[in-house]
Amino acid sequence: MVFVTPPVRSPDEGGHFIRAYEFATQGISAIWNADLSVPVRADIARDYTRWSDLVPAHSGKTREKYAWKDFLNKDMGAAAKEPDISVPLAHPQAIMFPVGYFPQVTAMVIANGFDAPFLVLLYGARLFNFFICLAITAFALRLAPHFAKVPLIAVNLLPMTVFLRSQISTDGLLIAATGFVLVVLLQLYEKRKNNNWREFFLLHAGLIVGMLIIAATKSTYLIIFAFWLVIPKRNFKDWLAGAAVMLPAVILTLVWGNFLGQHDYAIHGGQAGLLDPTEKIALLQHNPLEVVTRIFYSLWRNIFKWSGQMIGIFGWMDIELFVGWCFAGVIWLASLVWVEKSRASNLSTMPCYTLVAVFAAQVFFVLLTIFIIWADPASSTIGGIQGRYFLPLLPCLLIGLGQIPSRKK
Repeated sequence: MVFVTPPVRSPDEGGHFIRAYEFATQGISAIWNADLSVPVRADIARDYTRWSDLVPAHSGKTREKYAWKDFLNKDMGAAAKEPDISVPLAHPQAIMFPVGYFPQVTAMVIANGFDAPFLVLLYGARLFNFFICLAITAFALRLAPHFAKVPLIAVNLLPMTVFLRSQISTDGLLIAATGFVLVVLLQLYEKRKNNNWREFFLLHAGLIVGMLIIAATKSTYLIIFAFWLVIPKRNFKDWLAGAAVMLPAVILTLVWGNFLGQHDYAIHGGQAGLLDPTEKIALLQHNPLEVVTRIFYSLWRNIFKWSGQMIGIFGWMDIELFVGWCFAGVIWLASLVWVEKSRASNLSTMPCYTLVAVFAAQVFFVLLTIFIIWADPASSTIGGIQGRYFLPLLPCLLIGLGQIPSRKK
């Protein structure tokens, strides 16, 4: 998928490329970039623009076939004389925190040091993203309890998951981080009677790192930490460790959110096309039932579409898998839940239902977040939702449903 998908063809990859390049060349100071202009080498800007202009040239499955041909046959012309030009960054990715771009930025820093062209930067960033996400997932699978391995493998082999990890996007790292956090939480539950201080410290240290990645990428998914509440606490040390895990993530979320509200939203969000949330926040405060009704109505109308997108879309938002493949994917995931019935675990009833509730809460809060940020306040449904938004916590649903019938202990 890294090489099959032509450049700037995955969801929002153009904006993600510019944002990652901005951090690679300007460092952390790019967060405070107020003029939305990114200094870019002329040859990179030229090739990036050429590829971006090709996106609407063809529709359907012919896009990939013709993309490379169109690009290579273009008269590229001579590069601009100026060593750098300013590329306006009018895109929602302008509000993204740098942590989610760590793999891509690392690749771009290395490639940019050799004055590498656009395609080397882009494919290098894709490769680094793929292998770092793969390494995190492999470590999580090694650490996972036996009953969690199959659901985790299944979710990580979904076409959409593979695709997101092989593109320039923060979604791949988010899926890997949430999977790792889930595994650590399950390990803490399994080892709740273990007095090994070294394991206790390492698990909580890993949990802190994972939670910070989630908070700095898409804080909505911090809901996964709700599972910690059902882990039996032996003494004050356990409560203190939980607070030590959650507090940094909450602080980062509040600080970043306040920064966006006071500075970045006015500069980046407003020019990037984000709708003013003031009216929708007021509606939520004065008539929450109407907002909840819109959320459930949108879910009812789009559940099959979003489920199909969650299972797999290769390359473009308008190329979904055939209905038959989506149906086969649902049957596959359902069969995993059935198979998991035979895998006994130490999970009692409450943790199983909590995992299912965590996934349901994630769906609700994703829709609520999109409503506040993107939705038209006059519309009866919430637009802008994509199935990939529900992938990070899908293992919670599979593990929870699979273990509910196995509560023999």
